[in-house]
Amino acid sequence: MMDLPDPTQQIWWHGGRAPLDAIDWHHPVNGGLHLGTLAQARHRGRFLSAFRVRPGSTFLRTRDEHDGWAKNARRWKRSAEGAIYLNRTEGIQDLSIDWGRVDRLSDEAFAKAVPEAAFSLCVWRPHALVGLSTEEAQAALTDLMEPA
Repeated sequence: MMDLPDPTQQIWWHGGRAPLDAIDWHHPVNGGLHLGTLAQARHRGRFLSAFRVRPGSTFLRTRDEHDGWAKNARRWKRSAEGAIYLNRTEGIQDLSIDWGRVDRLSDEAFAKAVPEAAFSLCVWRPHALVGLSTEEAQAALTDLMEPA
């Protein structure tokens, strides 16, 4: 089984086509906020917001079902602040991937076949998040852009 990242130990990014003004926390299926790496956020749009997860928040481990969230979302939302999953779409730039083959793989095998795949969160409860100030987000971006 793959090791999960501790969601409280990193900065999570949201990207959109417009500034993040309101979140529909109550939508029965997709209500909440989708967060991931900077590359995943940029895949979704150029307007970026940065967050940290509050310690003690609980996240269900699930598989990225693409459009299959609807069948479980209502039940999941009763037991956790959100879900954590290996994102099989956003942030992946390799266009030569045979998606018909790799998408059926376990998360562990998928991560080996697609090394740039990274975990994402879907957060359903606002109290699980702390938004970063513009200065904190800018500092995080600067740290990501500096060569190692």
